[in-house]
Amino acid sequence: MEEVLETLELAEMGEAEGDVSIVDLYENAHILRVAGYGDPQMTADSEHFRILVNDDVIETEKPVKLQRGPSVMTGDGMNYNNATRVMKLFGTVRGQIAASDTLGTSSK
Repeated sequence: MEEVLETLELAEMGEAEGDVSIVDLYENAHILRVAGYGDPQMTADSEHFRILVNDDVIETEKPVKLQRGPSVMTGDGMNYNNATRVMKLFGTVRGQIAASDTLGTSSK
């Protein structure tokens, strides 16, 4: 049985198209993807996210902060495909990528 990663979206305000194929989240929008497939939990924060429900895609044209485990990235926009788990950040992108715990960071 294939594991399905749960994604939770929260915001202070939201709008949905009539058929709920597009959902817009506004003001303190927050996305959480639970850990799975050996990947750590991932969160994204912005003032706006557009969720394309049928495509399993979340995007924003606003500044975004992404945290994946201990790694943090920021960008001026984002496109995330939940099905393929591919995240694209746009504009001025900055980040700090943490070393994996599996690299054997022992000082010996």
